[in-house]
Amino acid sequence: MRIHFHGAARTVTGSQHLLEVNGHRLLLDCGLYQGRRADTYSRNLNFAYDPRAVDAVILSHAHIDHSGNLPNLVKNGYEGPIHATRATVDLAAIMLADSGRIQESDAEWLNKKRARRGEKLIEPLYTEADAKQAADLFQGVSYNQPFEPIPGVTARLIEAGHILGSAAVSLEIEEKGKKTRFWFSGDIGRYGLPLLRDPVLPAETDHLLMESTYGDKPHSDPSQAFDEFQQVVARTIKRGGKVIIPAFAVGRTQELVYDLNIMMYERDVPLVPVYVDSPLAVNASDIFRRHPECFDAETRQFVDASRHPALDFKMLTYVRSVEESKAL
Repeated sequence: MRIHFHGAARTVTGSQHLLEVNGHRLLLDCGLYQGRRADTYSRNLNFAYDPRAVDAVILSHAHIDHSGNLPNLVKNGYEGPIHATRATVDLAAIMLADSGRIQESDAEWLNKKRARRGEKLIEPLYTEADAKQAADLFQGVSYNQPFEPIPGVTARLIEAGHILGSAAVSLEIEEKGKKTRFWFSGDIGRYGLPLLRDPVLPAETDHLLMESTYGDKPHSDPSQAFDEFQQVVARTIKRGGKVIIPAFAVGRTQELVYDLNIMMYERDVPLVPVYVDSPLAVNASDIFRRHPECFDAETRQFVDASRHPALDFKMLTYVRSVEESKAL
């Protein structure tokens, strides 16, 4: 077995790890490098390996720094399966489409400037149509379901607790009569976060490939953040103010909606209108609601007690049109 690191090594974004086993190639994640355009465009455009020579891809989760270069991989000749949990398949499809639209918009904006300067125009890294072509290669699997991405390798996707559908990748590798266990962590979630089940850690493994973005400091208890959030909301409403929360569209927005649901159900804050005003966040929330099997026991208990969904409540509105957004 050989491992080639093509991203997320000595840096955070661009997760791509290529395994060579029994003469076959398995790619773990295919993420975008993110940062200054001048630094990242060429790095994302050009692969250090031939995409046509990759036999299979396993995607740990839908975040763009792990999934975002899949359309470019397919655009450059990859035709094999992309394995992921069923929730990740649904979530990645909308996130890649959104990324494709952004790539097209960025290229259009840059080309206006380049045209004025008489410079050569550039193509977008990929388009929304390229994203759709990549999404067509997705193959959804359940957590803990064994499958064989390449000969001699049995894979399982294990709960990572990071975002909806996120998974660690457990590989049992048989090569030259020897069996080896390999664990790729993907991004590891925190214990005790709302909505999703906690991450499952490996009991035993021979090789561990692990992210360590926040590995150098302890986190506060999630309940502390909930209490602080509740205090801010209650205090602001009491003085007649409005709470405006910029939040990541996938993961963080849904956690905040769930927290507000609990606060209003338990009457810890006044019943006031709540609006989610972001197309991607609205679409992602739809997918969260489509996959309640990913929710933890505490969330399911709350749903049973309150008799309404985790991400829906009376005062909540998902803004679904430009007109509604402008009216806000």
